[in-house]
Amino acid sequence: MHNYDGTGTATIAPTILAVDDGRDNRLLLDTILTNAGYTVLLAANGVEALEVAEQNRPDLILLDVKMPKMDGFETIATLQSMPSLAGTPVIFLSSRASLPDRVKGLKLGAVDYILKPIQMEDVLVRTGIHIKLRRLQLESLELNNELRELNREKDELLGIAAHDLKSPFSVISGFTELIMERFESDAFAKSDPAHDEISGFLRVIARTSMRSVELINSLLDLSEVEARHHTDSRTTTVDLAAIVRDVAHAFQQHALAKHIKVDIHVEDRKVLVNGDPQSLYQIIDNLVSNAIKYSPPCSSVSIAVNDSIDHVTFHVADEGAGITDGDRQHLFKKFAKLSARPTGGEPSNGLGLFIVKKLAEGLGGKVWCDSVPGKGSTFFVRFIRNAENSDV
Repeated sequence: MHNYDGTGTATIAPTILAVDDGRDNRLLLDTILTNAGYTVLLAANGVEALEVAEQNRPDLILLDVKMPKMDGFETIATLQSMPSLAGTPVIFLSSRASLPDRVKGLKLGAVDYILKPIQMEDVLVRTGIHIKLRRLQLESLELNNELRELNREKDELLGIAAHDLKSPFSVISGFTELIMERFESDAFAKSDPAHDEISGFLRVIARTSMRSVELINSLLDLSEVEARHHTDSRTTTVDLAAIVRDVAHAFQQHALAKHIKVDIHVEDRKVLVNGDPQSLYQIIDNLVSNAIKYSPPCSSVSIAVNDSIDHVTFHVADEGAGITDGDRQHLFKKFAKLSARPTGGEPSNGLGLFIVKKLAEGLGGKVWCDSVPGKGSTFFVRFIRNAENSDV
């Protein structure tokens, strides 16, 4: 059967399964619903209802509570356990809908009750409402699936674009640095009246290409993190202390160039956590990088690992500008632009802390920040402590 919407377009009539052991009630429901334009299926008991529902997948089920063989409560419990029917709305039909019965039915998944003796207006209003709600629910699910697929395609395209851009920008950056070195050391070039102007141009190219490479790397990290978010995380036992020591030592030269002292408070022993080595490295790398990036010259950055009975906490503290109250609400958001700026002209694209939060939460951890404006910030990440931890 077809109905017609307001534009004259034919639409498939919703299907309603009416289940009642009383023949007169079944015929009455059939007449009311058929005249209203619905496709009607009938069943005399719960066992028959399950067979008809599985074969036809109705849009709505009207289900009598008191029936032989299998009552309404048993029937709806079985329906909810069947993947193909679990979301189907069920309205109970009952001549004695006491409060305990209503509560029991709603807990089992019923969406409404119709009291007997059956009244046409009551049936039509309640079925109409729940048919519309079911259609909206299905449309919403379909739209969400389409949006998820579009988002996946977007992430995939972003990853491909960033990957393809990384190589040429890295080449530009590398050759610019090489030209700068030779240009600055070449005596003939220094005698050129335009030497200073050309040097300025080269520095602009170098800074721009460096920022581009940094952004591309962050976009690749973001693409990977988003992809990892939709798959099962593979965790293993990882020595967090070793990762922290490696990252801290890797940033020593950068810190030295800015006259920043890095204090490493990590004991020379294993500190085991449950996690993914690559994710843990990215978390620590981003936080240490940020601490040095936003620290003023001649200041200190402190890095530490502390373990307790259940958790291991990593923290990095700097003496930078700190986080303002206005910046706090945007701190871990994607592409967040905060008021504090890097102190050495380093690039900043607002993705680092977002990636840290995503990765930490993906590992069952937690990240937060304590900060006093003008006095610096301390970022903490808490990880799940591995049971194999020891003092060796």
